[in-house]
Amino acid sequence: MNLARRLKQNIQKTHCAAMGINQGREKMNKLTAMLFVSTSLYAMGVPAQAAEETTLDEIIVTAQKRAQNLQDVPISVNAFSRDFIDVVGAESMGDLDEFTPGLSVGSGQTTQPSYSIRGIGSSDFGVGTEPAVGVYVDGIYSTRSGAALVFFSDVERVEVLKGPQGTLFGRNTAAGAVSIVTKKPSDQREGRIQARYGSDNKRRLEATMNFPLTDKLAVRANWLINKSDGYVTDAVTGEGLNREDNAAFRIAVRWRPSENTDINLNFEQDKTDKDGNAAIAVATHSLSGGDPYGAFANDVEKGNEKRELNGAFLSVQHDFGAAELKTLTSYKEFTTSIRNDEDGTNLPAFYLDTENREDNKQFYQEIQLSGDTDALTWMVGGSYHWEDGKQAHSVNAKTESIDTLLGALSGGALSIFAPFIDAGVPLGGRIWNETLFNHTKNNSLAAFADVTWKATDKLNLSMGVRYTRDSKDFTWENGGRTIEEIDLFVLPGAYYNGYIAQLNAGLGTSIPLFDPAANIPFDDFSKMILGGVVGGNGDLIFNLGPAIEGQMVNVDDVWTDFSPRFVADYKITDDVMIFASVAKGYKAGGYSGLEVNSSFNPEKVWNYEVGLKSTLMDGKLRLNLSAYHYKYKDLQEISFEKTSPDGLPLYFTRTGDMKAWGLDGEIRYLVNDNLQLFASLGLVDAKWSRRQQRSAVTTELIDISGQPTGAPTTDLIVGLDYDHSLGNSGSLQFHLDHSYTSAPRDNDLTGENLMPLLGYVDLTKFTGYRSAQHRTNARISWTDGSEHWQLSVFGRNIFDNQYVGSPGGYVAVEFQSPVIKPTRGRFIGIDASYSF
Repeated sequence: MNLARRLKQNIQKTHCAAMGINQGREKMNKLTAMLFVSTSLYAMGVPAQAAEETTLDEIIVTAQKRAQNLQDVPISVNAFSRDFIDVVGAESMGDLDEFTPGLSVGSGQTTQPSYSIRGIGSSDFGVGTEPAVGVYVDGIYSTRSGAALVFFSDVERVEVLKGPQGTLFGRNTAAGAVSIVTKKPSDQREGRIQARYGSDNKRRLEATMNFPLTDKLAVRANWLINKSDGYVTDAVTGEGLNREDNAAFRIAVRWRPSENTDINLNFEQDKTDKDGNAAIAVATHSLSGGDPYGAFANDVEKGNEKRELNGAFLSVQHDFGAAELKTLTSYKEFTTSIRNDEDGTNLPAFYLDTENREDNKQFYQEIQLSGDTDALTWMVGGSYHWEDGKQAHSVNAKTESIDTLLGALSGGALSIFAPFIDAGVPLGGRIWNETLFNHTKNNSLAAFADVTWKATDKLNLSMGVRYTRDSKDFTWENGGRTIEEIDLFVLPGAYYNGYIAQLNAGLGTSIPLFDPAANIPFDDFSKMILGGVVGGNGDLIFNLGPAIEGQMVNVDDVWTDFSPRFVADYKITDDVMIFASVAKGYKAGGYSGLEVNSSFNPEKVWNYEVGLKSTLMDGKLRLNLSAYHYKYKDLQEISFEKTSPDGLPLYFTRTGDMKAWGLDGEIRYLVNDNLQLFASLGLVDAKWSRRQQRSAVTTELIDISGQPTGAPTTDLIVGLDYDHSLGNSGSLQFHLDHSYTSAPRDNDLTGENLMPLLGYVDLTKFTGYRSAQHRTNARISWTDGSEHWQLSVFGRNIFDNQYVGSPGGYVAVEFQSPVIKPTRGRFIGIDASYSF
């Protein structure tokens, strides 16, 4: 059996599972497996091999909650199969965005990933807000970013749906949705073991076993272990940083008591223990000399990123004949923590780190009833979602770096700890902590309906609507700052009075003196000094004033929404379809966890789209096009701004309206039985129609309405797949692709926000600074004649292109230590797998 037949069988199983029927009930020709691991027409990464098959075949997706040929779906969709994920060495969605025009996934932090589609995303990972891109695993919505980046293990396919998907997928899909489908247990005894070794001592092992216990009951289990030693090195300690340590486990049970009933129960667990992202200081006086790729050192204490996730999922599907009933039930809980170096040095005088901790529990229930007649295809349903989330935002400094910060704010006139450290009081190196706590309780109810009327043999008219009711109860609590072991230091009042007198004379303050004979805790002294100089009760980062210090601030609200969609698709021929759609998207309102007593309205978008889906040249060429225009209202973003030139930056929630025009295009051409060429293009022109933000120079509000949002205009992917038979010795498969993303677009704020750093940052050393990005990937594989064994060598970003964005950081100006986090360079790996 050659590779083509094996792949045919794999995708045939996927097809049949999606249709909810027994495996083997339908036949698919070989190219189904070879082709599309991507609905993008380019994604399969495995060419046809058998001479008798000379056409591209169908790709089955469930973008409309039912199994359909991609070419019959009037939505812009990209899909990736397990085979393509293997071909490109992808380990999570963060490795697939370069193959999906318009999709961007910031995956540097497992617990805080960011997704955007067609220039729309979310910059806030707090529990008070929602993502603009919905992530679904086996139909279950991943509410929080902490659970939104999953490692690919035993995945059947991934679908990326562009544009609002509110009617069928629900809330918080204003920009689009990502649907990850894992493999179900089957009635075949089978298994697979795959091992990977690569750059940075990368070790990855995945094992899958499928056990049919009876003709109606089967179990499938998957294990994944992933480790690496990190791809950057601390120049002082010699340690590798950005190290990985992940483990995941899933077990699935499938029971089919009758031909009409399918019951699936899954349990999953994920444990992540890795480094927080390394930060490189790029000031010209730093260890790197201003080179973002130069030497650096980090000193974050207990710096790491952790996640422990457990979830259970039950689906029940029964076919009554006239209609089919499906229920989805899920419970998931996870804890995450991430602590990152923010100053990019190992100097106590500049020490600063941030930490985010989250404890989340969520329940989801959905019921669908669907049917299909000669004239109508319909679905009605409802869903309920409950969430309880707790989050803590912390900023940690050291006593030395607090003095540095106070000196910067006071022109060098204020230093609390240094005079006493110099006098022999052991206050040096102690952690200063400020923490803001959040707690949210969310409930969401929805009802939806969608119907397609087959008006003629060529024309379909579809209409859908979803009603959503979101309620949130949100609490902030500013815990106040603490200093490590500060209770140990109690000094006579006379010890402080000389310092206070000198401070009053220098700053013109009138801070009262202490009773010389009284024993005064140093903590009380420091709070009094800071309160007299900067106000509040002694906080610097979360300085919210005495009225809020230590108090709980609670708000609650309810939002409702109707999100409709209207679609018309017309078959010009059996192989050419045109479509037009109008759809509304909705993202729930909420609260910024970092801005006490803040709130924002729901986001709403109207998307207008026309498209073409075609299979030409007797099935050898597939061409899909889609043009769109959207208007987005009340887009929510977190902004880090100063309200005065001599103050510290604070977090603010900014909202604005935007609009965009864009084009998606995909093509795949079967040159011959062994060679396929593919290309994919995404264009978008996104601009603010209403937006203001503070200047980093003047701190005045700048109106950037009518200017670019910053989203790149162009994504392009080109590549080829070639398959060469070795007869009884097996076959060789070759894959090559290149991706291009244009530079981010500038507006008036781009240069304005950079100006305060130009005195100590040399941008001429920033190779790849805000530039267009190129990445080239390649893979060569050998599959033995029995198709049990496969050995591959692959490279991602083989030309080692690296890029950096704008330098910044919490106190980039105050410490004169802006930081950057460069993209990853070249990765070379070897895969070996055995299937049975």
